[in-house]
Amino acid sequence: MPGFIINGREVQPAGRDGTPIVVVNYRDDSRLALAVEDRRPRGQSWVRNITAHTTLCYRTRVLPGFGPDRGVEVKVASWWRRDGRKAGAHFTIDYDGSVGQHCDLYRDASRNAGALNSYTIGFEIAKRRDPKGGVYQGQIEVAVEVCDWLCRHFGIQRQCVDPKVVTPVPRIRRGGRDVVGVVGHMHQTKHKPNDPGPEFFQALVDAGYMPLTYQRTGPTMEHDDRSWWKFWQAELGVVMDGIPGPATTGALEQAGFADGLVVLPDPR
Repeated sequence: MPGFIINGREVQPAGRDGTPIVVVNYRDDSRLALAVEDRRPRGQSWVRNITAHTTLCYRTRVLPGFGPDRGVEVKVASWWRRDGRKAGAHFTIDYDGSVGQHCDLYRDASRNAGALNSYTIGFEIAKRRDPKGGVYQGQIEVAVEVCDWLCRHFGIQRQCVDPKVVTPVPRIRRGGRDVVGVVGHMHQTKHKPNDPGPEFFQALVDAGYMPLTYQRTGPTMEHDDRSWWKFWQAELGVVMDGIPGPATTGALEQAGFADGLVVLPDPR
């Protein structure tokens, strides 16, 4: 069964219940491949965040179920090759929930989110023009399942930007070097409103992701990720920098947390 290409090898992803997630990759279908100018070697080894996009910046309207297979993953790859800009993503989710991969998740930095590219895996959710801004609930559910698998595989903690935050976040705009979790293109640039919109992030929170502002928001700092992680790092006896990198994830795995990932509720 086709899977994601990661560091040159094909790896089969699966949902939380163990059901395989079918991925058609660029080796299976060469039309999906990114052009050389739309990607570059990643240049570092720690993939720490996932950046969600939608193919249009209309305000999102969630439609029930799944939609038709329109081959959007092939169409966007063709568009990126022809448009003359340096732009692309690692994979696309079509209206029917099918996943098409455009480049290696580990080796390649797709040009999808500016300064964030070195550290992130970027993906697109196909959004309909008619009805304006339509995304299917099934697509969102597939996106959550894929993000869950990516978090497990790459050791990315299950946290995301709070759905109430729909504008750029300074730390993400500066490149996201210390940002771990799932973010949106709208958090990286002011030029991409509703990309992907809050609906996807609410689905992540409903699936148990910690909602964070990635900034100090008040005297309690309840959503400040660095304060939260310093608590965990003190308990684990690792460097208290507030950034849950490989050392923190490894210590969590040794402490009995599956895949080294913390699960909610917040234990404090």
